[in-house]
Amino acid sequence: MEILMPDDALEVKKETRCPVYYDGKAVLRLGNDLLLALRRMRKSTRRCEGCPQLETCSIWVDFNARIDQAIWEITQSWGV
Repeated sequence: MEILMPDDALEVKKETRCPVYYDGKAVLRLGNDLLLALRRMRKSTRRCEGCPQLETCSIWVDFNARIDQAIWEITQSWGV
């Protein structure tokens, strides 16, 4: 699933040189890259599901803590 801006919003913002248009486009492009990377990671982590050390794996613990922190920061800064 690709993250897109509505076409009509793109055309209007393009004409006005709105900074949200350009910054939003960059954010959505990065979001799409992140989405693809997370899908690849999910496929590779399927091998971890049967691992007896999964719940104490330092890589998983650190990754999950970083993701939780990023979500918290976004939630706080956007007031979501």
